[in-house]
Amino acid sequence: MPRHAIRCLAAIGALTATALTALASPAAAATAPGAVVSAPVAAPNGAAGTDTTVTFPYGGVSRSYTVFVPSSVPSGPRPLVIEPHWYTADAALAELKHHLDFTAATTGAFVVYPDGVGGSWNGGTCCSPADTTGVDDIGFLNAVLDDVEARYPIDARRIAMGGYSNGGIMSYAFACSGSTRVESFFADAAVPLTATCTPARGLGFDHLHGLQDVSVPWNGGTSTATTDGVIPPVLPTLTRLASAEGCSGWTTTAVSSLLTRYVAKQCPVGTTFTVTTSATLRHSWPTGTDAVPAYGVDETKSVWSYLIGRWRSAGPPVRAVAAR
Repeated sequence: MPRHAIRCLAAIGALTATALTALASPAAAATAPGAVVSAPVAAPNGAAGTDTTVTFPYGGVSRSYTVFVPSSVPSGPRPLVIEPHWYTADAALAELKHHLDFTAATTGAFVVYPDGVGGSWNGGTCCSPADTTGVDDIGFLNAVLDDVEARYPIDARRIAMGGYSNGGIMSYAFACSGSTRVESFFADAAVPLTATCTPARGLGFDHLHGLQDVSVPWNGGTSTATTDGVIPPVLPTLTRLASAEGCSGWTTTAVSSLLTRYVAKQCPVGTTFTVTTSATLRHSWPTGTDAVPAYGVDETKSVWSYLIGRWRSAGPPVRAVAAR
């Protein structure tokens, strides 16, 4: 074999090895200035994959996120789910309690768990200290997306964000910012709390709410958790968001003795909006063997069903390019 051919083969081999190493050890692809990347550790709850934590300075403070990487990742761009944690929690607790990793492992999706400041996210009028000190959490989540997209093969058409309580409020704030980087959102026990909301078109929303929730009451009320002392009524607030997406009205269906479902009507192509209420659910994320008998729904399974359904019709994968 000619020497130049041998050199070409060696170069291809080196590039392939470098690419595989970058996926297995994301420290090789660090992008955020001053980023510190932990060694991968086994994911909690026995999910087939590893966790890596990335810490970097943002807005004058140290911020971090943890990414779950499945043990088996098919070739090509892969889906990404981002879950901001609830109030007073952190990334580790969100990963431990909500079990998103298990289906991510079987579908080859990445899951990112970012950490808020002081256990909180600035989702508008909630929650402290992030909202009262003006933390730029939308900017931080964009920086997390930049970093993740630079390290891993993320599919730009299959990026989702959502969470419970303050995590869901933060996800709505991100959607209301007008970003086009995330195309699917999910929320439980939350409501949009931003002063203005101008979402991009073509988004999907999946919302679960308990009618026994006294922290974020379905019909609205007063609250010590918000800076203005108010929780707006959930369905009218979501109706305004659905209208901003181009939808008009709801089709209401009694799914079971426990569940009622509202599906937005006349939405543009690519836009979906579903709101499900549970007659017995309080302020919580129901999951596990007793979730369906008690509340009518297992939220972890429901979220994955919604996301996989959205992703089936999203078109061919496209590699996301970090905005940075």
